[in-house]
Amino acid sequence: MSDATGQLTELTKTLLDRIGFDQVEITVTPQEEESYIVNLAVTPEESGVLIGYHGETISGLQFILSLIAHKQLGAWNHLTVNINDYRQKREQNLIDMAKDAASRANATGEEVIMPPMESFDRRIIHMALSADSSVRTESVGEGRDRRLIIYPTSTPPSSS
Repeated sequence: MSDATGQLTELTKTLLDRIGFDQVEITVTPQEEESYIVNLAVTPEESGVLIGYHGETISGLQFILSLIAHKQLGAWNHLTVNINDYRQKREQNLIDMAKDAASRANATGEEVIMPPMESFDRRIIHMALSADSSVRTESVGEGRDRRLIIYPTSTPPSSS
């Protein structure tokens, strides 16, 4: 285990202990330079609390851990916190949602307006549909109300 990996594991353990989560299995995996994935394995009951509504709590936890790590390690490390494979499941859910919305846009010939979402989630949908020439995507709005719109590139066949 590298020095940074060990330190990040200890920082994560200390943070989680202080907020009342002391039975967490922590695995820190180095990625590219100065980048780490902090995987947390917790009970299903605890995962809901730590992930939060649409990942808001996990994002906050990731932000706080990044700030603590910067202060303690003296360098900025890109950290991604993942709890019980939430990020992979969320990505697959967003890809499925994108494909469904693209099908609806093509079937109706009308734009499909997605609910407001974080930039990370919007990016997954943009990427999932980037190779689909039957639709185009655009992000609109500001702040927490920023959302993605999926437009069909052609009109559907008439049902006459």
